[in-house]
Amino acid sequence: MQALRGSVATGAAGSAAGETDKTDETGEMGETGVSRVSSGTVSHVLITGGRGQLGGELQRLLQRAGVPYEALDLPELDVTDERAVRAAVQRVAERAEKQRAAETAVQVSWRAAERASGRSAGGSGGTALVIHAAAFTAVDRAEDPAQRELATRVNAEGTRNVARACAAAGLPLVYVSTDFVFGGEKRVPYEVDDEPAPLSVYGATKLAGEQAVREIWPQHYIVRTAWVYGVYGRNFPGAILGAAAAAGAAPDDAAVARASAEADDAVAAAGAQAAAKAAKASAQATSRSPQPLRVVDDQVGCPTYAHDLAEAILLLAGVPVVQPEGVQLLPQAAPAAASPRAGAPEGAVVLTPAPFGTYHVTNGGSCSWYEFAREIVGLAGWPVEVEPISSAELNRPARRPAYSVLSPAKLRSVGLQLRPWQEALRAFMAELRADSPDLFLPASRND
Repeated sequence: MQALRGSVATGAAGSAAGETDKTDETGEMGETGVSRVSSGTVSHVLITGGRGQLGGELQRLLQRAGVPYEALDLPELDVTDERAVRAAVQRVAERAEKQRAAETAVQVSWRAAERASGRSAGGSGGTALVIHAAAFTAVDRAEDPAQRELATRVNAEGTRNVARACAAAGLPLVYVSTDFVFGGEKRVPYEVDDEPAPLSVYGATKLAGEQAVREIWPQHYIVRTAWVYGVYGRNFPGAILGAAAAAGAAPDDAAVARASAEADDAVAAAGAQAAAKAAKASAQATSRSPQPLRVVDDQVGCPTYAHDLAEAILLLAGVPVVQPEGVQLLPQAAPAAASPRAGAPEGAVVLTPAPFGTYHVTNGGSCSWYEFAREIVGLAGWPVEVEPISSAELNRPARRPAYSVLSPAKLRSVGLQLRPWQEALRAFMAELRADSPDLFLPASRND
């Protein structure tokens, strides 16, 4: 699916410096006296990494809610360019300020009537929000000394640039981080204040980004997530479907091995459709039985649908979301005191922004990559066996945590809960089937 372009945004739609978006305090900012976004709803959003999986879903949700946004990526914005980052953040801050001034002028004329009717006169306009989703997420490539510097520049120094720009403009910041900041020694879900111990260069650079955000700007949300997939980018389900489609078409052993190797990596090296087409082309010369897909079974985590992650981020920060599908509002969720601005779509949900701090945001439950792959193949209908292997057999350059399940306790405390990963996967598969039917078993063979 193509990335969306904001109908009311002025910038280009777009992941910033790096690849695709991969995906410690407890969150209280009492020492600064600032714990939440200021009054009024968020009226403008700047997204870095706008062409990634998360960026695409954020654009779709903001467009549906009628919230102006600017989604930037390379070449429009390189997050390692401090001057360019500062200019982009200042631009969205000025737009929000102009809208706030215009709305305040309009409110003066009807405030008396609103009070007479017994209804709230609403807030004094909105603020802007920056969602920093750009990242270098090529986990194995980051281990290469030639790529390590780039990973550091993007994930650590680039995030520092964004935090500084937000501090200068006075805008709240959402920084998207990862489960890879943990070492995987635990066998119960990691809480937000557990001690990080990254095993890889990627994890270490993302942790450095977290530390920069905390050091520079108290008005932040650090959102750790895991195993992200969606319809807008390359990911594990797409690679598994491509490999399964290729195996179902009876490709040769070498084609299966290539597709399976891509599927073993959470961020596939090639798009699922490309992998499927390449394997099917090789399959034309042979009629061998489908080969099993080999997927690691000793890494356990939380698959996260980018659509649900995007909904949670927006609700967390007080941005309107129209009829949330992947996020359940718990009784402790606090509706915004002010009504949504005029023209907001019917069904728009606006919550009071949550306290600043660190949150873990994933779909509910946990599984291994092997279990995840089996569910994907089963939903697609392919008669292909999935075979468990160890991480040692896979032998990737970067070490992965054996257990990186993230606890949702902090997110639940503010009234938000994502649906189970199985339910989210079914929703993803339903949308993908309409867009890429070649990744699913044809109905004519499903008997």
